[in-house]
Amino acid sequence: MKVIHAPTFALSENVRAAVTVEAEYGSLVAEGTEYTAAHHQKEGPYAGRHVVGPTGRPAPCNDPNIPVIGEDAQILISHVDLDTIGGVLRAGGDHQHLFAPEFQGFWDTAEWIDLNGVHGFDTEHAEAPRMFAVWAWIGEHREHWPKDQLADVTDFMNHAADAIHTILTGKTSRHTQQELMDAGKAHLDARDALALASWAETRQTPSGTAIIIRKSETFVNHLYQDPNGVSAVSIIAFNTAENALTVSLFEDIEGVSCRDMVQDLWGPLAGGHQNIAGSPRGQPMTSDDLEDLARRLLATLERHVS
Repeated sequence: MKVIHAPTFALSENVRAAVTVEAEYGSLVAEGTEYTAAHHQKEGPYAGRHVVGPTGRPAPCNDPNIPVIGEDAQILISHVDLDTIGGVLRAGGDHQHLFAPEFQGFWDTAEWIDLNGVHGFDTEHAEAPRMFAVWAWIGEHREHWPKDQLADVTDFMNHAADAIHTILTGKTSRHTQQELMDAGKAHLDARDALALASWAETRQTPSGTAIIIRKSETFVNHLYQDPNGVSAVSIIAFNTAENALTVSLFEDIEGVSCRDMVQDLWGPLAGGHQNIAGSPRGQPMTSDDLEDLARRLLATLERHVS
C-alpha cells in the first residue's frame, strides 16, 4: 500500500485513494473509492458515534469495517496521530494481528483519547505505559511534511507499524520493547518541562475564568495548569512549526464549542469537534489570528461559565 499525506482539501482532490483515513478538513471530507474512515463531522454519514450514538462512526483506529486493500492501492490521510495510524494499519493486510481481541483495550483507549484529549487521561491507567511509548515514538519520528504539497508517508507508516507491533506484542525488529517503554516513561517525565517552556500567558474573563496561551513546536493542548498553579478551563496553542492554532476545553461546557468558534472565524475548512478544534490545515496563522481567537474564546466563556 501507499500512504499519501494531503495537508489541504484542495491537494486531496488530486489523489485517487481506495481508503481515506481522517481526511477531514473542517466540514469537508475527502472520500475513498472503497471506504471513508472519518468520524469528526457534526452530522451526516461521517458523524461520530460519540455525537449521534451507536449508528455513528467509530474512530478509524477502532473501525472494523475498514477493508484490507491491495498492495498497489493508495490511502489518503490529512494528519498523523495514533488514531490515523491505527486506521491505516487496519487497511494494510500485514497488520491485522494488531487488532486481535487481546489488544482491544489499547485501541479503545486510543479512541477515547482522540475524542477527549490527552489532558484527561489518567497516567495510572492500565494502558498508560503503552500509550506513552507510542506517543514518544511518534514524537521522535513524525516529520514536518510540506504544507503546500502531497507527501509519501508510506515508510513512516511501516516503521510505525513495527513500533506498535513491538509495544503490543513484545516481538521486536528495530527496537526492543523495553527501549520503547523506557522512551515512553521519559516522554511522560518531560511533560513538566514542556509545560513551563510552552507557557506564554494566562488570561482571565472578567468573572475570573482562566485560559492559558501556549506556544510550542509540539502538541501542548493537554497542559491545563500554568507555572503559578492556576488551572485553566481552556488552552489556545500556537504551533510555531506549523503556524497553526488549536483551541481546546478541559471538559464539556454547555454552549461552548471549539469547532464552532474556529469555523466562525476561519470558515468551514477549520474544524475538529466540540472540545478541541483547529485552524484550517495548511493555512498559516498569525499573532493577529491568535488574538482574534482569544477574544472570541474569552467572550464565549464569560457568557457561559458562571
